[in-house]
Amino acid sequence: GMGGGDMAAMMAESQRLNRIGQSGVPGVATVVAVRPLGQGMSGTNTEFDLSVTEGPGAPHTITVHQEMVGDAAWYQPGSTVKIKIDPTNPNDAVLSGSA
Repeated sequence: GMGGGDMAAMMAESQRLNRIGQSGVPGVATVVAVRPLGQGMSGTNTEFDLSVTEGPGAPHTITVHQEMVGDAAWYQPGSTVKIKIDPTNPNDAVLSGSA
């Protein structure tokens, strides 16, 4: 069920996405794999394997997760996507659109 821990986790996740979205370093990645994890608050919780081709730490492969809302077509495996990379952790990033 929706316990307090879930709320705290969602708050932390929201803060992570906002922080990286605001201060993240722009990069480019190729989507290697997409694993939907189930329904989230406003979209589908999704885990991605990304091959980072531009940005801090590139070239390397990272696994990230975020809630995806709306049309999923642009982040299918093989797609090139724009990402924002966590300036404090090059292994974390958020997808910010199609490249």
